[in-house]
Amino acid sequence: MTSKKTHHLRRNKKTVIAARITSYAIDDYKSSSPYLTGKIEFQEGGERDACFLIFKESEADLAKKIFVQTAKMADDPGILKPYFLTYYEPKKIWILCYDKFDILSEDVSQIVLIEKNRGDSIRKLLETIKYIHKRQVFHGALKERCNYVVISGHVKIIFGSSLRTRDDLMKIWKNQSYEDPEEVKSTKIKDFKDFRDMLKDLISQLGVDWEDKDSFFQFFDRSIEYWSGYEDFVNHLIDHPSMKKCDKRNEYLFKIEQSIKTKCLRDSKTFKKKLKDEEFTAKYSKWNEEEKLSQAPRLKEVYYKEGVTYQGTVRDLIRFLANAYACALSFKKQGRRLRP
Repeated sequence: MTSKKTHHLRRNKKTVIAARITSYAIDDYKSSSPYLTGKIEFQEGGERDACFLIFKESEADLAKKIFVQTAKMADDPGILKPYFLTYYEPKKIWILCYDKFDILSEDVSQIVLIEKNRGDSIRKLLETIKYIHKRQVFHGALKERCNYVVISGHVKIIFGSSLRTRDDLMKIWKNQSYEDPEEVKSTKIKDFKDFRDMLKDLISQLGVDWEDKDSFFQFFDRSIEYWSGYEDFVNHLIDHPSMKKCDKRNEYLFKIEQSIKTKCLRDSKTFKKKLKDEEFTAKYSKWNEEEKLSQAPRLKEVYYKEGVTYQGTVRDLIRFLANAYACALSFKKQGRRLRP
């Protein structure tokens, strides 16, 4: 760092909050930019690229609030952790320091949310939102893409002026009840709805062909009405099959097959109705065509296993995938892998 641009952090409670950094340097100050870039230098030596969010002098309380609340949630990998908050005397502003990041945009979204493991990426963000609420904090602006940043290919959530705590809401409603009032629940649900809307917009704008998107978004909308409790809604959303990695999804299908065998699911009116849904079953009616099976030789071996036959029904597709999962577990015990 050059001495001309370097600013040393003084341990003054009025100007600096929490830092293991000795100094920072801003590349080029632009008053119109929502954040600045530069470098930070650590007490133990070494430096790294950084970003600095800007707050006006009159926004000091907001900047401190964001720092304090975010620092409390630093153990969640989906939240961008701040290094320090300080008053930048030359420009009469407060700056909040983070690792260098990119704002979630069309340029970077291809490698973060819209990838082959997109379900896993989305699930992690859903879990982060759940964690934020567990800390009695509400984001309030997850519909805006600027509140998502990317570091090393991973999406993280960042907070802004919309951040609210439970105490903030209680003051507004003048309700000091220990139990969550209905408004708190709706505020939590709004964060998830905002995330859903951002995701829909991102997928639509990029024209991404995500085959699970319709079932996931439909499940999301139905769950809001179906599950009366917040925890039930969130847990079922996170546990949706499209949010699972391939091996976990196969395990999920295996459990469904076991439930059918034990009549737990076989007698379900909802399950029976779904199997009779022509639009739904038509999507999977040709799953066992020879051409498709030939694309996965090992799975073809499972399909033609002696003593087992399958029809082209959704029910048999579930049975086949459950058998494939059981076969994969057997291979794993033998130190082998069932590859497509």
